[in-house]
Amino acid sequence: MLIKTIPEALIYEMANGKPIYYRGYKEVLEKRKKIEEIMSCSSLQALLIARIIKFLNRSLDDNLWEVFTNEMGVQIKKGVTRACDIAIFEKAQLADYQYNDKLFSLAPKIVIEVDTKADMEDETTPLDYYFKKTQELLDFGVEKLLWITTESQKIMLAMPNHDWITSDWNTEVEIVPNLKLNVAELIK
Repeated sequence: MLIKTIPEALIYEMANGKPIYYRGYKEVLEKRKKIEEIMSCSSLQALLIARIIKFLNRSLDDNLWEVFTNEMGVQIKKGVTRACDIAIFEKAQLADYQYNDKLFSLAPKIVIEVDTKADMEDETTPLDYYFKKTQELLDFGVEKLLWITTESQKIMLAMPNHDWITSDWNTEVEIVPNLKLNVAELIK
């Protein structure tokens, strides 16, 4: 079976015990690309994440919030792992947390995703991947999830028990009370 021949390093996330590979994994297997090429992000994605991190670190109260990045992984349950571009925790959540060499076992309050590196060939539509990942994170306990897409320049805001809202980059989106993010302004 093909899955047994695919190196674990090419797995981006897991959903219901099934691997979700990095987009471009087949080119790596065919030796047309190196693994670093498919794991890397675009220059626009890198700029957005860097500016959002800078904005959050400047704007959030260090005594109340902790911001993590670098595709931080969460273990939702056995066989379900997800990567988060930016994860924001309340410091109180982390007071007794034992950091280790495993994925986070608790849900961030807020997750911000910029595009995705996932191969979506097994999905009916690319939106299915976004919707499934979003719902899993919300069910896990994430209270707010923002998807920022670079190609369409859209933001999707999802919260439990609310309609998910899609808007343009120039729309202000509340991250925490009294703190709004405007993606268009960040990249001017």
